Amino acid sequence: MMVVYILASLLMSCMLHGVWATPLDDYVNNLDPTYSYETLETFQGEGYTLYNINMTSQSWIPDLQSQPVWWHYLSVIVPDKILIKGACFLLIDGGTNRDSPPKPTDNFVRLTTVIAATTGAIGACLKQIPNEPITFKEDPDRKQRTEEEIIAWGWKTFLENQGADPEILVELPMTKIGFFHSMLSISL
Repeated sequence: MMVVYILASLLMSCMLHGVWATPLDDYVNNLDPTYSYETLETFQGEGYTLYNINMTSQSWIPDLQSQPVWWHYLSVIVPDKILIKGACFLLIDGGTNRDSPPKPTDNFVRLTTVIAATTGAIGACLKQIPNEPITFKEDPDRKQRTEEEIIAWGWKTFLENQGADPEILVELPMTKIGFFHSMLSISL
């Protein structure tokens, strides 16, 4: 029994200290100098402040496709009375990079605002996940692809290359989106 406990402890220690990191762990923890954000506009509502932000989250494989720099609209709602300190929530919405900044009346922004204002937790609505449309340079049809097509192209390429490059999978940059930095610096 003691051997099982020691092995389990060793396994947990290795997992917690990154000895067996996955490609997703590596990708998410790799700092990206592209990250930045700019507050576009601020709206004062009853019991909250809404910040519309243009956030550049990262660069994703520039040699592979037409849109290597990923940017998003991020609407952050900060209640006047924060009841849940140290916590926040995120609603992820689609959209394309052709869209205009969302207004407070946008359905997902409105939903985020209602939840944030009634719970007293900071909330955010993140648009354009993933950035789209994307044209892959190796695509003979040069087709502009949207979310499901981007995912399919990435998995097709990943499998054709026997899994040699997991960064081809769009799920990695979709997971990495660094909205927490923007939310925390605004709310502190």
